[in-house]
Amino acid sequence: STGYGMRFVVLRDADGDGRKDVVLDYSDAQCGGQAEPYCDGSGCLLKVFLASGGGYRKAFEGRARTWKIEDRGGRSVILVDGRPLGG
Repeated sequence: STGYGMRFVVLRDADGDGRKDVVLDYSDAQCGGQAEPYCDGSGCLLKVFLASGGGYRKAFEGRARTWKIEDRGGRSVILVDGRPLGG
């Protein structure tokens, strides 16, 4: 069966512009009771969509082992495997 955990969809400001962005964390998705095909030795699929104009633009799609949103000098920044997105 297919299922999604509480962290599959994260709505949070990820780039410091004050608008909610969308992070899809496939490490919290299950297909047939397993994380395959979303995860492998290089990490799990992660998609980041940043608010742009009246919609969203894809800012990242790839495998990640870790990610987090943290405050850096009063501005939100998303870190993917310890590196700032786009940096």
